[in-house]
Amino acid sequence: AYSPTIHRSVVFWTQATPIALHYLCLQNWALAAGWDEDRSRVAFERLHRMYAGRVRDIVLEMRGWFVKVAQMASTRDDWLPEIYLQFLRQLQDQVPMVLPFSHAVAEIEAVLGGPVDDTFVELDPHPIGCATIGQVYRGKLKDGQEVAIKIQYPNGEERFRQDLNLLLTFCRIFMPQHVAPLSEFERQFDSEFDYHLEAAQLSEMRAVMLDSPYSSQVYIPRPIPGLCSRRVLTMELVRGRKFLDAVQEQLENEATRRGVPVERVVEEHKGKPPPTERYVWGVRAVLAVRDAAVNTPRLAFNWTIGLVLPSWQVSYARSCPPLNLRGILDLIRDVHSYQIFVAGFFNGDPHPGNVMLLEDGKLGLVDMGQVGRLDRKDQVALSRMTLALYSGERKRIVDALGGMGFVFRYGKEDIMERYARFHFAKEWTNVEVTDGRDPITFMDWLNAKDPLTKFPDQWATLMKMMIVLQGAHLAFGMPISFAQEWLPAAQGVLAREGLSG
Repeated sequence: AYSPTIHRSVVFWTQATPIALHYLCLQNWALAAGWDEDRSRVAFERLHRMYAGRVRDIVLEMRGWFVKVAQMASTRDDWLPEIYLQFLRQLQDQVPMVLPFSHAVAEIEAVLGGPVDDTFVELDPHPIGCATIGQVYRGKLKDGQEVAIKIQYPNGEERFRQDLNLLLTFCRIFMPQHVAPLSEFERQFDSEFDYHLEAAQLSEMRAVMLDSPYSSQVYIPRPIPGLCSRRVLTMELVRGRKFLDAVQEQLENEATRRGVPVERVVEEHKGKPPPTERYVWGVRAVLAVRDAAVNTPRLAFNWTIGLVLPSWQVSYARSCPPLNLRGILDLIRDVHSYQIFVAGFFNGDPHPGNVMLLEDGKLGLVDMGQVGRLDRKDQVALSRMTLALYSGERKRIVDALGGMGFVFRYGKEDIMERYARFHFAKEWTNVEVTDGRDPITFMDWLNAKDPLTKFPDQWATLMKMMIVLQGAHLAFGMPISFAQEWLPAAQGVLAREGLSG
């Protein structure tokens, strides 16, 4: 009998294995022959051109979670060769799965134990968003509360585990250095597929942030008790725009004003630091004065002649003020620093797509499917690492890495220092660390020189969070120096525990 699972496995292994073997052979040959960076780069670029199209075909045939992974990878310009990014960006509009509204209603009624009409006065059949593992709908309860209902895709968890097992087996054979983080990724998604647990995490993070210095700047929506299950998550609806949608709107407005394609504007802004907050507030003030000057005579006209001749009324000017990108990104960074070093409970996926700009000016953090926890011992270990990285002293960095529980087969201090600076300072483009290698090649090189034999699980979520946070900042031309930005928080932890740096 035909088995979709076996078919997907056969497709993946027969097409992916020859590609991986070719890359692995070239990497080993380059290391054994002592090729310099220029020669290696030319050779690998030849392979990229040879296989980019085939990798694209594999992703499109496998679809499902492979498309989702490709979409995530397409946002990281600094990790993959441009020839791969060209086709990955084309997948941004691909929807991994589509959830019929009838299935959504059935899932909600299973939670309620009765018809949706008994609880909801409104339930919009058109989804307002697509999450990683489900779709989001808007509804209104009989008490007038507007809510967002996130519902899992059918068979989403089963398909995810099948695909992840394929990737884990593939990594064990070809990229063993990625097995430990990928295994922790699987454990994180155990909670992401349990919306009951996510609702509890949402409540816990809401309490953390309400009791923080950022309570007036950040908002966490409240889950609705009694309307959540393993497959359904209901929370209060927050009003606002997605951060990325607001950025896209700003770019489109600029393109319209200048009369150029939006793609050109995007390319011009790529990697360029955003204006300072002072400049943004200055522009906003100028626009407000200009709108007032334009609208004052229009207001007078509309309330005189316009009252007599309504068809003659004129519209008012409403300039679109620029976003304070620098302020928003700084706030996201500082909020996560507080969560890590003070609360010991942090959002593990601070992707800009999970951030909303609310109508009241606050930032909305609406997805707590992946969270991390650090106990006081872990906070101290991370603080020592932060201070060591800030000092730049190899001995301190190596000792701090050992204090975090990382073990390497040969204990080569040069490799351990590079590992720490790469993963916990995110010095991806520092040639002193990578010798000019791209991140993927550099990680392979590290593993070949001194394999990691013990990877403590508690750091995987933090490392992933740092990657996402750094990636978001790099996209807007604002790289983070974690050793510098986290230094005050790290010093605060050691002072709290009565310890020296």
